[in-house]
Amino acid sequence: MERKRSMGVTTFGVLIIATCLLSLVLAFNPKPYFEIYIKPYGVALYISLIVFTLLELILGFNILKLKEWARRYIVIFNIIYLGLLFVTPLMENPNFYLSQEQRFKQRQQQYTPEQKRRIEEANVKSKERISKYPPEQQERLRQMQSEVQENIPIIIMRVTKLFLYGISLLWYSLLIFFFTRPKVKEQFK
Repeated sequence: MERKRSMGVTTFGVLIIATCLLSLVLAFNPKPYFEIYIKPYGVALYISLIVFTLLELILGFNILKLKEWARRYIVIFNIIYLGLLFVTPLMENPNFYLSQEQRFKQRQQQYTPEQKRRIEEANVKSKERISKYPPEQQERLRQMQSEVQENIPIIIMRVTKLFLYGISLLWYSLLIFFFTRPKVKEQFK
C-alpha cells in the first residue's frame, strides 16, 4: 500500500529544498562571514553552512519520499540551528558595525548632485519643522536629529539583523513544531 503525503508535508519539503538552494546561491559570496564574525568562527560558520545546507537538501528530498529518518534529522538540525541562532551573536566582530559606518560615509561622498540636492531639501524641511517647536525644545530636537543621522547605518544593520533573526527563529520553530506533530509522524511510518 502506497503512503499518501499530506499537503503540509509537501509544502514544507518543497520549502526546505528552496531555502537550501537559496542558501547555496548566497554561499557563493563568503565575504560577509569573514567580515561579520571573528576570523576562525567566520570560516567555521561558512564551512558548516555549506555542509549543513547540502545535508538538509538531501533531507528535503527524502521528506518528500516520507522517510522517517529524514523527519528525525530535520528536527535535530533545526534544534541545532536554534542553538546556533543564540550563540552566533557572541562571535560577531565588534568592529564590523564601525566599518559599515565608514562605508556609509564613503558612499555619502560619492553622491550625485541630484542626491545631494534631495538631502539638502530634506534638511531644509526638517529645520522648518523644528522651528515650529518652542525654542527650548528646538536645540534638543536638532541634537536628536544629528545623533540619528550619524547612527543610521548602524540602526539599519541592527534592525535588519533583528528581522532576519526573527524570521529564522520562526522558521526553525515552525519546522520543529510541524514535524513533531503526531498526525505528521504517522505519515512517515
